[in-house]
Amino acid sequence: MQRRAKDKQILKWLMVVVLLALVFLCACAGDKDNKTRTPTAKKQMPAQDTKQSADDGKDARQKEATKDATARRSGPDYREMSRPGVISRYDKTIRKYARRYLLDWRLVSAQIHTESRFQRTARSYRGALGLMQIMPGTAKWLEGKAGKNTPELKGVSQMLLKPEMNIHLGCYYDAMLFSRIKDAASRDDRSKMMFAAYNAGPGNLNKARRKSDAPESWEGIKEHLPGETEKYVPKIYDRYEIYKRWTVLKPY
Repeated sequence: MQRRAKDKQILKWLMVVVLLALVFLCACAGDKDNKTRTPTAKKQMPAQDTKQSADDGKDARQKEATKDATARRSGPDYREMSRPGVISRYDKTIRKYARRYLLDWRLVSAQIHTESRFQRTARSYRGALGLMQIMPGTAKWLEGKAGKNTPELKGVSQMLLKPEMNIHLGCYYDAMLFSRIKDAASRDDRSKMMFAAYNAGPGNLNKARRKSDAPESWEGIKEHLPGETEKYVPKIYDRYEIYKRWTVLKPY
């Protein structure tokens, strides 16, 4: 009897030891799993952070590019139609010279918008400068044409980035081109031909008129002009329609 009791006692202790061993093994296995998973998580986190950082960087660059583009369109030089009746910060100067050369100041404003979006320091890849995008060579030629009759334009070819000088010379050139077109069907056709000559050059306008069966009308000659010029003139008139609705002042 004593031997059996002793065997039972030993069996109980063995069972306890086995249970403790199982618990210990389970605990060790759990720690091992945690240690195995932790590095993976650490590896994934930097990847996610890197991706997020890349996305954030891309978004930041896109926002900056948008901001720059907006600044170019609506910066201090632009401020187009900031309040009713006002087209740009150059309205007073444009009206002054448009009146002098019998041009509609809103039409001149539309031309400036098309040329430079009212950026006084605008430079084209061809070398045209200022608000009305005048080539230095053309400015020099016009300066010679103006001569003693318009002394204010003396030295203008060196001052194309000065808004008043640029606007004055551009209006002078518009008026010169307008005066050379004698046989247009209407004042509107004459003005459109004037802008075509401003953009493509008087020589190209004359070529287009010689090729056309209806040289007295804009509709008759536009298909014979360079593609850029054919689009240039409607852009001015589309903007002109907006400006006419925006302003209540007389055209001169």
